[in-house]
Amino acid sequence: MLTLNFIPAAISVKAVIGASVAFSLTAKHADGTDFDLSGYTVTAPFTGPAPVSAFTVTPVGTSTVTLAVTPAECAALGAAYLNVPLVWPWACWLASADASERIELVRGGLVLHAA
Repeated sequence: MLTLNFIPAAISVKAVIGASVAFSLTAKHADGTDFDLSGYTVTAPFTGPAPVSAFTVTPVGTSTVTLAVTPAECAALGAAYLNVPLVWPWACWLASADASERIELVRGGLVLHAA
């Protein structure tokens, strides 16, 4: 069984509609040591019928990943903007190589607003 410790367990990322968005997450064991993500699949899909299915996940070293959306993807996510901030819920998942284990690493919201 995998045990990971993300602090905070939920995060909110704020951006202007059409901006490039990127941030990094580092996986840690409960004792604070780095968790080696090698051999695991990390995904970060948006919840619901989003016009962009997921963040692009890029490994950085063995325990960190960067989640990103391009300016065009961010613009597509903000297309329904109606003069109020728009929030797209998402979650970051870790799956073992054989897909026998899948756990949620962290969840959050991508908050988009006009410039």
